[in-house]
Amino acid sequence: MNTGIKTLICCILLWLHLAYSAASAPYSAIVIEANTNQIVHYDNAEAISHPAGLTKLATLYVALAEVEAGNIGLDTMIRISRKATEEADPTLGLREGQRIQLRYLMRAAAVRGANDAATALAGGIAGSESAFAEKMNQMAQELGLTQSSFRNAHGLTESGQYSTAKDMAKLFLALERDFKRDFHMLGKTKVNAKIKTVKHSGLRLLNDYPEAVAVKTGYTRAAGYCGAMFAKRGRHEVIVIVLGGFSTAKRNDQMMKLADFAFEKLSDY
Repeated sequence: MNTGIKTLICCILLWLHLAYSAASAPYSAIVIEANTNQIVHYDNAEAISHPAGLTKLATLYVALAEVEAGNIGLDTMIRISRKATEEADPTLGLREGQRIQLRYLMRAAAVRGANDAATALAGGIAGSESAFAEKMNQMAQELGLTQSSFRNAHGLTESGQYSTAKDMAKLFLALERDFKRDFHMLGKTKVNAKIKTVKHSGLRLLNDYPEAVAVKTGYTRAAGYCGAMFAKRGRHEVIVIVLGGFSTAKRNDQMMKLADFAFEKLSDY
């Protein structure tokens, strides 16, 4: 067998493996009207799943709550641990021993989805990622996220970390309600993260759907392609959550279709 054919076969096998990994994640979705909590669309929304990068919505909520409580400041310098620098992509490119303000770590984690930044801010706020996860779980209990459990701040697959589309919708809504000013950071196509300017991980969705106010995306093999979107059209505001999407393009397309469906349905009332 010549080298070209071997390479082709390897590429096909790799594609099939990745496709199967994404497809094996349970698909679920929910759309709610943000002002009334009315469920507009519901599809397997209480299925337990890995939340991937949507975990950072919980990370962001806890971090903002700690700032609001006066336990830490946005300009507090956080020392970067070795553990943070060892996290998988996407990353901000942090170096062990480096010091950087909390605000920049939050921006990088929220907008870029930087895993090293999420781990660094968790350690900086709570002393360790496990202690920060305890705060995440306490927050989940307070917000009524009854089918969620957190073990890390970044969302990479870990045993005991799970959520549902319904819980993610509750979390996204709470983030918008309780931290309106900072929530809109999730709608910026790029932000200054001190070390460098980073682009939004959901840039295509933000660009393709003008009604999108805030977006968070994520992917792992166990979770598939996940997304959260807050969109506004006229007097209506909706939250769209999709877990277990097959690809970036298909997830984005599904989220836009669900938002359009919701706006059209709500306009009838």
